[in-house]
Amino acid sequence: MRETPSRVRVVWFLSSGDVSNVNKFQVILTSDQGKELLNSKLRTDQRSIALYPLSPDQMYTVTLKALDSQGNVLEETGYDLQARSDDGGPHKARATTQSLRDLGIQVLPHPAYSPDLALCDFWLFPILKDRLAGRKFDRIQDLTKTVNSELRKVR
Repeated sequence: MRETPSRVRVVWFLSSGDVSNVNKFQVILTSDQGKELLNSKLRTDQRSIALYPLSPDQMYTVTLKALDSQGNVLEETGYDLQARSDDGGPHKARATTQSLRDLGIQVLPHPAYSPDLALCDFWLFPILKDRLAGRKFDRIQDLTKTVNSELRKVR
């Protein structure tokens, strides 16, 4: 049975920390299959991207280029990553938790309302933020209705 690679979150920081001259970022993923330009419209306030590698046993090189408004490269960084299989379903989590208890290792409960509970939906927030930019709402009902409407359009 072939393992399914998990999502890999790549986080970057510019060495200078200054993004005032940066117009956009380019992320290039290089592997045995060749080069793939992932996104040339990453915002300057966006600091990470989720990658879905094709094979869990393959090494990938991620290159981030910070570009100015003329397309000149201001800074370029690269690093290697390897995807790991994520097959930790609830049935395995229970067995793992029980094994840790048997070994006397304290298992801390996951805090309620933690943002880690819905990471699979995290990609929606930048889209929603862009669509609601500059809009003001006087009533919570108007905001709720608009957010629900915009989320339905994403499907």
